[in-house]
Amino acid sequence: MLLNTRGPKHGRRLLLSSVIRSTALYAVPSWIKGMETRSYRRSLESTHRLRAIRVCSAFRTISDDAALVIAGLLPIDEYAAIASDSFTASRQTNSTTTDQQSGLEHRRAWQSSLRRWQERKHGAVNFYLTQLLSGHGCFSSYLKRFNHDESDECTWCGAGIVEDASHVLQHCPRFDVERCRLQNVMGELVTSRNLIRRMTADPDVWEAVSAFAVRVTKVLRKLER
Repeated sequence: MLLNTRGPKHGRRLLLSSVIRSTALYAVPSWIKGMETRSYRRSLESTHRLRAIRVCSAFRTISDDAALVIAGLLPIDEYAAIASDSFTASRQTNSTTTDQQSGLEHRRAWQSSLRRWQERKHGAVNFYLTQLLSGHGCFSSYLKRFNHDESDECTWCGAGIVEDASHVLQHCPRFDVERCRLQNVMGELVTSRNLIRRMTADPDVWEAVSAFAVRVTKVLRKLER
């Protein structure tokens, strides 16, 4: 079992994940119809979800979609369909592959929606960054949601202000110094709208956001204790 804060780094976790995926999809054209049976599909999805959680070092409470996106993975049924369509298309003549090619192109287009995140040449995901991106971490809103705290209010701001990842990233005065450092690297105010775009475009911004996440989550973790 891969621990969240120790063990292999993100790149090696992805490599191990790809090996497991290749094994899981062995001979997929012969059994892909079985994915139509919910119990069989859920078995694969459960294993795939766990792989995504281990890759991005997330808490188990994270949603399937969030874990997959942060880990940079597609849903397992998409991987299965792409592999099966590729195999089928390679064995057919050009005159009989219109439907298969169309399906394959559709799935590749779906995959491209995550392409900027998946194909970035820099930036590793870790336990602290995943908390900031997912909102599942040492934030009062999260702790209250899962009955680890009685209030979702920011202990610094008070006055009914909910402490979630967005508040910590953009507004909370407790982290003005950390936010200033981040914005100096970005050259603009940090917002939920520009964060991912800037991270994937600039390695320095990625590292600055990651450093911000480490400092902030460690402070919040101490307060939680």
